[in-house]
Amino acid sequence: MRGDFKEIESFNFKIYLSRKERKLINALIRSDLEHSQIWDGSISSLGLIRKERDDLKNKIKQHLLKLQDGFCPYCGFKFSYRVGEAGDRNIQREHIAPKSEYKIYTFTTRNLVLACSICNGSDYKSNSDTINQLGDTYRNCDFKLIHPYLDKRSEHLKLNHNTGAYDLIDGKPKGKFTVDLFGLNERFHRENRLIHLNYEKYNVNSFEELICLLSSQNHSVK
Repeated sequence: MRGDFKEIESFNFKIYLSRKERKLINALIRSDLEHSQIWDGSISSLGLIRKERDDLKNKIKQHLLKLQDGFCPYCGFKFSYRVGEAGDRNIQREHIAPKSEYKIYTFTTRNLVLACSICNGSDYKSNSDTINQLGDTYRNCDFKLIHPYLDKRSEHLKLNHNTGAYDLIDGKPKGKFTVDLFGLNERFHRENRLIHLNYEKYNVNSFEELICLLSSQNHSVK
């Protein structure tokens, strides 16, 4: 449907965390627990309440749902288009720098984004290392991919409206890494982008309308 794809330039994620929530995060990050336990497992051994941790995760997810307006920042498609209208479980809280590698960034808000289960799945991003070099702060890390918060997509990639593919700008490595990591120029993406770009071009709202319009135009030309 029209409006199910858009180019996402970047996000600005700000969320208020209470003193209690910050204290909880610090206790989790400084603990000896593995990353999977910190994020999903039992934390009672630290004297912490699991529900409070899970409430914090849900709070972050709700803020991200509003911020992202239902779109995956990697492929640019609406979650409902990618995983179905009832696919809420397939909207994943995604760690841009994987928590398995960078435990310290498990609850860093700029390291969290919602992604569709395809882009974040094992065939694509999964736990791929996205950092070239650590910095003294998260912002100062050298990331391999186009970062949804720290980078402008248009400085690395340009959408080709004739092919539906993303062209690299000046061969920038972040653009190539991002295209390769998420398969952004695979046939599925190119063909679906072209459909949505034509929705806008011809001012229609569905594939059926587009086919009827193009068919009538071809017939009139004959």
